[in-house]
Amino acid sequence: MFVKRALERERHILTNFLTEVYISLDEIEKLMLDEPSWEMSAASNRVQMEREYLTRILHRERKNILSILTGIQWSLDHLKNCLGESGTITPEIVILNGK
Repeated sequence: MFVKRALERERHILTNFLTEVYISLDEIEKLMLDEPSWEMSAASNRVQMEREYLTRILHRERKNILSILTGIQWSLDHLKNCLGESGTITPEIVILNGK
């Protein structure tokens, strides 16, 4: 029973973490995109290119974070399924621990 509660607590923490990351990335992206248009010049063109580059990085990192946290969630789900309703170790856990 203790393990199941710990798994649920970890799932809650990860879900909150993912939500906070998405909110932060969205706020950064919004600030970057909401900046007023710059006058056309070489320097402003470079700033605009850097802004677009950073926006692409934010999108890529958002996907990476989601992938990592999804993998952790799946691992927690698998562990919970292995423990079963009783919260005790099943033969599958013993085999994995024996390697």
